[in-house]
Amino acid sequence: MRQSNTEALAGNSDSDFVAAPLRLAAPLRLAEEGDLEQLRPGLLSPSPENETLYRRVSGRSDAIKELAKSVAERGVLEPIVTTADLYIVSGHQRHAAAIVAKLKHVPVRRLPKRRGDYSEAEYVALLREFNRQRNKTLSERLREASVDRDPDEAYTALLSEREKRDAGNLHEIDLSKQIKRCKVSWRKDPLLAAIMQVLKDHERYLPINLRKLHYELAQNLRPLKNAELPDSVYQNDRKSYDTLSNDTIRWRIEGIIPHDAIEDETRPSTEWDVHADAAEFLEDELEFFATGYRRDLMQSQAVHVELLVEKNTVFRMAEEIAGRYSVPVTSLRGQTSGPVRHKIRRRFEKSGKPRLVVLVATDFDPSGEAIAESVCTSLQQEFGCDNLKAFKVAVTSSQAAEMGLTHDFEGLSTKKGDSNLKRFVEKHGADARCYELEALPAAEFQRLIAEAIDSVVDVDLLNREREQERQDAAEIQRRRAIMLAALEEADFNADEESD
Repeated sequence: MRQSNTEALAGNSDSDFVAAPLRLAAPLRLAEEGDLEQLRPGLLSPSPENETLYRRVSGRSDAIKELAKSVAERGVLEPIVTTADLYIVSGHQRHAAAIVAKLKHVPVRRLPKRRGDYSEAEYVALLREFNRQRNKTLSERLREASVDRDPDEAYTALLSEREKRDAGNLHEIDLSKQIKRCKVSWRKDPLLAAIMQVLKDHERYLPINLRKLHYELAQNLRPLKNAELPDSVYQNDRKSYDTLSNDTIRWRIEGIIPHDAIEDETRPSTEWDVHADAAEFLEDELEFFATGYRRDLMQSQAVHVELLVEKNTVFRMAEEIAGRYSVPVTSLRGQTSGPVRHKIRRRFEKSGKPRLVVLVATDFDPSGEAIAESVCTSLQQEFGCDNLKAFKVAVTSSQAAEMGLTHDFEGLSTKKGDSNLKRFVEKHGADARCYELEALPAAEFQRLIAEAIDSVVDVDLLNREREQERQDAAEIQRRRAIMLAALEEADFNADEESD
């Protein structure tokens, strides 16, 4: 049985009002004004459309309870306005308060038309008109504003306002100035050839940034910056870096180097994944339906492993290797934030493993060493990862000495303002050289990561998981073919029915 409005308000729940069935009981008494009646509150029905504009009215809210105290003492002073069939147009809160206060009668003024005589839009506009003077929240005012304007009028106004805004607030940029940029001379060919070689070697990780490109040139290839000057060897210094920056801009403009091969990660942009129509979207979805399966290769291991890298420039290279082990990778970008460490702890807890192993790759300099220590210490002492082992994968002083890595062209002397310098010097000596993570060749960096992971996991268990993943892939492919065939048949049947 449908709960009455009175029961919904006076009961123990915040039940929504239920529109009561049409009641045309004779009024108790007609007011002297002629259109003012005294009716039982239970005869009136809240308009469902009211909630499209205003807050839901609840008999248990503090505001209604306070209003109920007032109407219990003084009655409902402002008449409730309803349609001819007694749906409330104005006075939902007064009606709720009257029921809570258990008033026998409330003043009502009926409009000549029934609720069903209005279209939905007309009825909402009517509610808006009868409630202009009430106090409203910001969201209620915004919803009212959407009712006040006809859609066609709103669009016309939008175009007009846009033109005004464009004319008044935007300042047109003068594009008449001619850019004069000389073409790169043939004398730069050795440098260009070296750059193209680096891009080819890093084809799987493109785009790379200029800093990574610089270290590859200075560390491994050392081309001539000018073919006619034998002493113009590319160096790990600011002058060479600036030459690289200027020349790569011109080579990209000339179309010699692809624009997409080199990125500027400090200036992000957004591109939305859009489709021309629903058919194109469905085609894309079906193409990749039930693909991309990845088995948790670490699920049988006794430890949970996390890989942390200091810089975004090496993230994709690290990600490629870590993905072969299902090991999570995090780019620290300096002293990482609390939320990042919290996520690491949550992954550790979710794994159910008794021990956390953290592998870290940072620069060999005061900040890089401090980052490796601080993030792992914080995980253990501040984030509750008590059973934790941490290892530095790269760059270590012994690796730098063994591979002859190029030091940071800014030099240790420029790091005097680094608060970690004193500890670094105490540990490694005043003559220690700083080495950049980006100076590691991609293959060497990936080898170090793979060896580090292999050294902390059970390789036999890992290989079993990989074999099972191959079997999983075959089963998924079989089921995918069955499901796609079923979808194709269903689509064909739908087309037949529509014809």
